[in-house]
Amino acid sequence: MSGNAELSASYLLHYTAHRDTSFIADFFTLDSGLVTMYARGARSGKYRALYQPFRPLYVSWVGERDLKTLTGIEASGSPIDFNDTAMACAYYFNELLLRLLPKFVAQPELFGHYLVALDALQQGGSDLSETLSNVRAALKAESGEISERCEDGETGETSETSETGETGETGETGETGETGETGETQQHRVQTTRLAATKQRLARLEPTLRLFELQVLDAIGVVPDFGLCANNSEAPDADARYRFYPSLGRAAQVLEDRPQYDPFEIHREGLIRNDAGVEVSGASLLALAARHFQCAENQGDIKRIMRPLLRIQLGDWPLKSRRYFEGVLRD
Repeated sequence: MSGNAELSASYLLHYTAHRDTSFIADFFTLDSGLVTMYARGARSGKYRALYQPFRPLYVSWVGERDLKTLTGIEASGSPIDFNDTAMACAYYFNELLLRLLPKFVAQPELFGHYLVALDALQQGGSDLSETLSNVRAALKAESGEISERCEDGETGETSETSETGETGETGETGETGETGETGETQQHRVQTTRLAATKQRLARLEPTLRLFELQVLDAIGVVPDFGLCANNSEAPDADARYRFYPSLGRAAQVLEDRPQYDPFEIHREGLIRNDAGVEVSGASLLALAARHFQCAENQGDIKRIMRPLLRIQLGDWPLKSRRYFEGVLRD
């Protein structure tokens, strides 16, 4: 807990206002892990703009107690620009670090994983804006072509119908019906494209979320050995079904819809009695063991495994970032 630091590479995870001019700020630092600091005068000083998450910083501090005193802060790069969905995921990462990491324990490997994960979120979320921009541009161009065709069509129809005496009716139909239908079609296409792009973006972010969750659990030493099953201490069979018990961190092969052993017989080894287990494929367990999350077929299983593993560490205190993420999805 003792010791000072000078210009340590850091990211701001969270801050709260203290009195009229200061912050109590939590930083994830390269050299000392999670550090909480008192930033005197930060709310009104010239460095106020630096106190934002996802901006690489250098910070210095002094102090012998848990609450350090920040003595310097400098930008070491520009803040990362996220869209709403990626931003919600990034805040989720920050909350995992705040809730699970011990203070003053250097985590240089996890610090590197955090930088890679933020970059992956930015890259994974950038395609939606580009896709929608391209769609709007294409629709705008197409709209211009349709307008030109409509104008040509109206002129031709007017000359024909003027001979038959139906000029007014034809002109009215061409002017309102066809134009209105085109506008509705364009709106529907934009909405459909937005929904499809959002689903694709979320699917791309899933591997990044699961990998960072696992990396955080690995950093605090609670990742199970997914490569061994409880039945015979051998690697899972990719084609077999297993029941994974999060509280025990072990999986048992399912035979005729029942595990090969009664999990309650090994309660003394740490199994929680309400742990009914999660049924997953052997391929999903092997993917977790190999840290390979790109296969869409395994993502559902992996999420069902990771959620209770995280819940054991987080306890019953709900994640604030989850509410933020749900709000983004509703919007």
